[in-house]
Parts: sequence; C-alpha cells; structure tokens
Amino acid sequence: MVVERPTARHRIQQSFRVHPAVALLGARQCGKSTLARLIAEDEPVAAFFDLERAVDQRRLAAPEDALAPLAGLVVIDEIQRQPVLFETLRVLLDRPAANARFLLLGSSSPALTRTASETLAGRVGRVDLSGFDLRETSEANPAASWRRLWQRGSFPRSYLTDEAALRRPSRGARHTESAKVPPPASHTIATHV
Repeated sequence: MVVERPTARHRIQQSFRVHPAVALLGARQCGKSTLARLIAEDEPVAAFFDLERAVDQRRLAAPEDALAPLAGLVVIDEIQRQPVLFETLRVLLDRPAANARFLLLGSSSPALTRTASETLAGRVGRVDLSGFDLRETSEANPAASWRRLWQRGSFPRSYLTDEAALRRPSRGARHTESAKVPPPASHTIATHV
C-alpha cells in the first residue's frame, strides 16, 4: 500500500516553479525517499542517487563530472552525508543552460539547513515532510484511518504494517515471555494514600 502525499507533492511542484532545487527535509523514515521515487517515476527523465549506497557515493566522487551532463529531475538522497555537494550544486545551478532540477533529500538538522541556506541561497526551496496526516490517510475509510493513525503513529513503516505482522510476536518477545521471573521478595512497591 502506498499513501499518496498530495500536499507535499504540490508544495514540491510549487517550489520548483521558483527554484531550480528543492530540499525535502524531514525526520528519518518519514517517507522522503518513497515520495521522491514516486515523483521521479512521473518524470520523463530522472536520475536517483542514494548516498547511503556505496555505489552512489563512488558515482559522486567527482560530483561535477557526474552531475553536469544530467537533465530532468536529479534526486540526491541523504545529501547530508556529502555536504561538499552543495558547492558543486551552486555552480551547476548557476549555469545559464541548466537542464536539471535537483530534489535534495535529507534529515532535518540545523547544520544541513544552514549549509543549504548559505551555499544555495536563492537557488533552493524548502519543503518539510513529517509523518502521515489524517488528510493523507483517510481517503478510503476516515473512521478506521484516524484510529490506525492514533494507535500506530504517523511514520510509514508503523502505519503501513499489516495486521497479521502486528499480531505475530517477535522472536525476542517469545523468549522474553518464557523467561519472565518474578521480582525478588526484597523489592516492594510502596503506595501512598
């Protein structure tokens, strides 16, 4: 199941109308990469770099050589892992015939925000992404959606986990249950009236 993020997508599209680069920022595991992949699928030409992958780190070892010939949408995920890319992006975004738009994904951190703002001032828009909200999850069944959102939380992994997986105890839980030992008799719980 994929939860569409129409508000975030719209904000990204609006930001691209003004800026050649957009920083999509948010907490880890809030859905930035998934949203970026969905956006890239709709583009006629797109390139995706994930800086948690060694192969993509190597591809960007000479960033200007790797990024300069690209056109269309270029997504760079986990950009905070290579802050030197911001300087290269500034050069590329200032080219008169720039054919690429850059979607930069990173965890919300003051250092990343400051670096992007200082190096790419006027060139980058910012879109903050949080977990799911009720508008995004309530299309099919609003009553069930708010309960699920309340009980599981708004982050995609916990929200989207299927019911069967939630009922199945983990290996650690089975071992913990069988190994429960009552507290020693010397421990007492005091209650105050």
